[in-house]
Amino acid sequence: MVTTLFLRRNVVENNQGSFLDKNTIIAIVLTIIVWVGWSQYMAKKYPEAEKEALIETLAGKDSTKIDANVKQSIEANLEPSLDQSQKEVAATTINKDVKPVVFDFPKLSFTVSPLGMGLNEIILKDYTDREDKNIQLSVSSKTYSNFATKLEGKDELLFFDLKKISETEVIGEGSFEGVTYEKKYKINPETFSIDASLSVKGENTLPQFETLITEKANAPAASSMLSPSMEKQEVIVKHKDGDDREIFNNQEPFVGDFNSVYMASLSSHYFATAVMDMSDVIPNFKANYDKANETMIGKLIYPSFAGTKSLDLKYKLYFGPKDVSTLQSVNANLSELVDFGMFSFIAEPLLRLMKWFYSFLGNWGLAIIALTVLVRLVVLPFNVMSYKSMSKMQAIQPTLKAVREKYKDDPVRMNQEVMGIMKQEKVNPAGGCLPMLLQFPIFIALYRVLSESIDLYKAPFGLWITDLSLKDPYYVLPILMGISMFLQQKITPSTMDPQQQKVMAFMPIVFSLLMISLPSGLTLYIFVSTIFGVIQQQLFMKKA
Repeated sequence: MVTTLFLRRNVVENNQGSFLDKNTIIAIVLTIIVWVGWSQYMAKKYPEAEKEALIETLAGKDSTKIDANVKQSIEANLEPSLDQSQKEVAATTINKDVKPVVFDFPKLSFTVSPLGMGLNEIILKDYTDREDKNIQLSVSSKTYSNFATKLEGKDELLFFDLKKISETEVIGEGSFEGVTYEKKYKINPETFSIDASLSVKGENTLPQFETLITEKANAPAASSMLSPSMEKQEVIVKHKDGDDREIFNNQEPFVGDFNSVYMASLSSHYFATAVMDMSDVIPNFKANYDKANETMIGKLIYPSFAGTKSLDLKYKLYFGPKDVSTLQSVNANLSELVDFGMFSFIAEPLLRLMKWFYSFLGNWGLAIIALTVLVRLVVLPFNVMSYKSMSKMQAIQPTLKAVREKYKDDPVRMNQEVMGIMKQEKVNPAGGCLPMLLQFPIFIALYRVLSESIDLYKAPFGLWITDLSLKDPYYVLPILMGISMFLQQKITPSTMDPQQQKVMAFMPIVFSLLMISLPSGLTLYIFVSTIFGVIQQQLFMKKA
């Protein structure tokens, strides 16, 4: 018994010195064969899941950070087990758990999604809506998001593997049906813009694809003749045949189709998303309203290219406030998103002047007053001419009245006599109106500046006016404007007949009603301009 135990212990001790004996080696080989066989079986049965698990295991970290070369090497070892159709499926579905890349800057933040490399959760940190929530420009789903790439005829967006290569750069790679897509974003956070590029490579024919822009469609703002609304949403397109601006909302169907487009935008009154094609290929643009999701979807469409193996595109992407200086710093054409009308060449210098006044006054209401006074001083010579003409016309009114009474039954003779008297007294019948017409473009341009400038958005003036882009909540300025207009009528010499004077007596009331719904910044300008007119009329009419 003792001898037997001793012998067994001796055998164990001798075996401890040689672990890789014949039995152990056989066990290891059998284990490897079973493991490899099982892996091959599972790879054929569940190719996508097997690839995901193995990639993550071998990479040993988050799939969003897997080096492209490492991943390519891993996939190369897996793909021999797949037939061609399985390879195509794997190429478009692999790594669908890739997480969005987050960018967070002082002025804005957003995420870049693997789906189409669209921008989601775009938040403008310096701007809030009427409910004091940060402005958010993004609208997204599995089938659309801002600046996403989508293949024609496919329901879902093209999938991209993402890699953040710096604090302001991200690159994405995707493939489908033998065509590869490489998309790059270089972010310019100070100007709310991105320099984007897309490289497409295939064997022979490149498929049709799209770049998307989206915006949530809102209900149309209440508006009437006496209460017009400045708030609006627009599809803005610049193309070979000119420019188009079309209003949309969530109440009416919308379909727009434009050819040879180099800039397209979905825009609200103060904010916009826009894409500009900077390449030699000129796309078309379509916009349609998705009623189910209350979303306007715009598509920059690039046609299929037969016999082409590669295509390189460049874009300018914008998603921010409609601030003229910011838009111009990105691209001169983008500044046209702000609609100053036909007198924009006057409006833009006026806007720069208003900003200059604000730079040292520190209040946009005071800047409006200063700009209004300056404009009135600039057009003062025209007004003086008008006052002089009106005074001369007033002086000859008794003579003209006598002539009209004398020749009331002979209109032709009466007109001849009236014109003769005016010529003799050197009075121009249009002398009072012509100076007013000459300054009309300036006042229209200033009106457009104050109605479109984002600088007045949520800008307080003081006292009861807390937002110059909204109407006066207590209608103080419209009432004061009506009173000042009434005073101006009283001190203005009239050459009208009694019936016309009665009609004009109602004009202050009509103008006050029109001012009720206008932004208080606009009403402030009209009120100050009217007061200035009353003062200068008192001064110069006496001299005249």
